[in-house]
Amino acid sequence: MKPAIKAGAYGWSHAHWSDDSRAQSYYPQDLPQEWRLGYYSNDFDRVLVPAASWQEETLPDCEDWLHSVHPEFRFFVECRAGMLQHIALSELTVRLQDLQPQLAALVFPDEMPTAENRSFGALIDSLDVAVYTAGDVGARAARAIWTEAQPLPSDFALFDNDLTDLKPGRTFVDAFGSQLDDATQTATIIVHHASLQAVDLKRFCAMLEIMGY
Repeated sequence: MKPAIKAGAYGWSHAHWSDDSRAQSYYPQDLPQEWRLGYYSNDFDRVLVPAASWQEETLPDCEDWLHSVHPEFRFFVECRAGMLQHIALSELTVRLQDLQPQLAALVFPDEMPTAENRSFGALIDSLDVAVYTAGDVGARAARAIWTEAQPLPSDFALFDNDLTDLKPGRTFVDAFGSQLDDATQTATIIVHHASLQAVDLKRFCAMLEIMGY
């Protein structure tokens, strides 16, 4: 039996998802911005929270995020170099602890500079979640991120594609799914592309179901 594969987007607050001048606008015009996460979670079970979310003038309320989504929804949080220049480690820790009941993992797409390894290491130690990385996050046991360029064994993948053509998506899923081991119950694909439309991500999710994932 194949494991489940859940797909989600890199963030949910995309300008072109709420632009009524576009035929494929996703969010209704009258939907308040604070309701968008809940609307998104009606269609998708995963999201990768961009590191830039912590650079906003008003920091995210992770308790509100948690109350906005369904119980099976999972958050993955991107961590990048320089992120802790915009939010104190203690503040980030408290907010992610609020999110912890549905926080699946911290994701490090790049190798963290040595100067920040200790700080991120303290964050990892305070949260009982998985860690995915393309580099080395101190001595912590971290899992690889599966990509087309670096297909290392993993149950978490980043896919850079706008999904307007599902053929490359099927090829990606075939390759990613084939390396999942028998112990994997649920894997995740995060689609990260500046032009991604929610309607195409929904088609991709439907394709996963058709493929038996």
